[in-house]
Amino acid sequence: MRILKSSEIARRLAQATNDAKNAVSIKKERPKRPEVEHGQQIFIFSHIQKKMVAYSLTRALNNAETLRHIPFNGKKTVPSALRKDLWSPFATITLPEGYGPVGLSILQKLREYRKRHEHEWGDEIAKNPENGYFIAKKRREKKICDQVANSVADIAYVLGRLKKYELEQDEEPTQTKKPTQKRPRKSIIKKPTRSLNFPKPPPGGIGLVGEGKGIPIQIQWRDIQMAEYAESWSENVEHGLLPWSKNNREINDTKKLELSNRNKERKKLFHVRVIKRQVNSEEREEKKKSNPLDTISAVE
Repeated sequence: MRILKSSEIARRLAQATNDAKNAVSIKKERPKRPEVEHGQQIFIFSHIQKKMVAYSLTRALNNAETLRHIPFNGKKTVPSALRKDLWSPFATITLPEGYGPVGLSILQKLREYRKRHEHEWGDEIAKNPENGYFIAKKRREKKICDQVANSVADIAYVLGRLKKYELEQDEEPTQTKKPTQKRPRKSIIKKPTRSLNFPKPPPGGIGLVGEGKGIPIQIQWRDIQMAEYAESWSENVEHGLLPWSKNNREINDTKKLELSNRNKERKKLFHVRVIKRQVNSEEREEKKKSNPLDTISAVE
């Protein structure tokens, strides 16, 4: 039997550890999600109770970033932290590839308009239209926080500015003469020139990237009836339904039968108990009527 020296054992151990480190581990390739350009998609969320609206560039709301954009409209209007059970997806705006800067500009405009709605309100929110008195603070806070209808109108307005403007032609021809020529010549008739007559942006509508380029945009709604809050939509906007999936596990047929049988048995037991209670109450009343002296003695 050959006995190895301690140095040989240490050498072989070091070699084995190096071989284990250099060994290539085979990993299963998982399907990757297609990378989306920053600003190509805008995700819109709404609060279930207060109907507040939040805009995000990610599928999940970021706590710090979202709270930073929610203005203070009164006591307890800005939560200390976001709750996932109170915020639900409202809509998604999708732009074509290569239009990330346009999406960032749209997001900026939507946030600015929402902030103006929540800070610049008049007597229609502060006063009661019937008697002209000021309404309660809590009721006023609810009205200010409800920005669902305003946000839909803002989306329609901002996306409408991205539609392609038509070219207008000057139909009347113009006649010009060269002043340096001595001999009279025939008038030179020029062809009508095309001029781009873009409408002037309204006040506060400065800085929208891609205005007038006719960019096709797709909106997917959680409830497509929400799109009716806007008066009109431009031709470059396409509407659709947001794909919605619930975390419900599939139940086998045998389990369904077992659950249905259990529910039937529970219903039968419940009805039997109710009937017994009614019978017992009737028997007690009959005994009281038949033996009134016993009740009097018991009271004494």
